[in-house]
Amino acid sequence: MGNSTMGFSGSVSLGSGGTAMKFSTQDVQTAINKGPTALLISFLHLFSMYFACYGALLVYWGMCRQIGRMKGQNNSSSGTNFAIIFFSFLLMNAETVATATCKKLGYLS
Repeated sequence: MGNSTMGFSGSVSLGSGGTAMKFSTQDVQTAINKGPTALLISFLHLFSMYFACYGALLVYWGMCRQIGRMKGQNNSSSGTNFAIIFFSFLLMNAETVATATCKKLGYLS
């Protein structure tokens, strides 16, 4: 829901319609030959599901901290909680954000 709100196109399902992540040595060799930026993007693509799951967990923790703060159960600051939530959304979409940033900086064509 948060990804859709922020304009990202990631989707998750628990059904059997998903495709397995494939990876070969040829993919790594191609990325190495293209340079360090392509290797970074290749690495992020390989671990994209890990980043998505871990980012979602951190968003959950940030929301729990903020709800606890509003109930008076902890003394965390709202700024910290919202920073956790915001940067967790970026972590969930690490591949998309890194690719767009590298293209904007001219590192990728």
